[in-house]
Amino acid sequence: MSGRIVLLRHAEPRVSPDICYGQLDVALSESGLKSATASSGQLQPPGRLFCSDLRRAEESANLLFPTTTPQVDPRLREVSMGHWEGLRWDDIHSNDQQRMKLWGQNWISVAPPGGESAQQLFDRTEEFLLQCVPQGRATKGNDEGDTVIIAHQGSLRAISCLLAGLSVAHFFSTSFSYLAAFTVFDLRS
Repeated sequence: MSGRIVLLRHAEPRVSPDICYGQLDVALSESGLKSATASSGQLQPPGRLFCSDLRRAEESANLLFPTTTPQVDPRLREVSMGHWEGLRWDDIHSNDQQRMKLWGQNWISVAPPGGESAQQLFDRTEEFLLQCVPQGRATKGNDEGDTVIIAHQGSLRAISCLLAGLSVAHFFSTSFSYLAAFTVFDLRS
C-alpha cells in the first residue's frame, strides 16, 4: 500500500435533509448518481478501495471506480441513531426532548436510544484501521496506489481524527461534503 489514505464521502443520498437517517440503507438520489457518474474516471484507480456496506457508499464506490472491486466493511457505517432513524429531526426534538438533551450534552459517551455513542463509532472505526489499513506498512517509494475509503460523515470524521492522532473530542473539527471534499493523509513523510 502506498502511504496515501484518501477519505471520501459518498454521493448525495435519496433522503430529505430533515430526516435523521444514520444507518438507514438509502440509495443515491438522482443528483448523487449523476455526480458520481460524472466524477468517474477523474480519480486515479486506487490500489485498495474500502467502503461501507450501506448502499449509498457502495453505489458511490462502484460508480467512481468501476474497474476496482471495493472491499465492503460494515465498520465503516454511519453512526447508528437507533430509534430516531427515519424520523424528522423536528419530531425528535419535540417528542423526545429529554433524551435529545442528554445525548446533546454527552454525545461522546451517550447514545441515542437504541443507537451508538461517538466513542462506540470511534472504537469500531479504529478496529477497521488497525486491521485493514495498518499505518506501519506505509513506506516511501511504495507505488501500489492509494488506499481510498468511501464512507459517511460520522465514520470519516472518526477516521480523520484517529489518523491525525486526535481524540473523540475533536470529532466535529472536520466536515465532509458529498464527493466534493476529501482528506488525504500521506503517511510516507
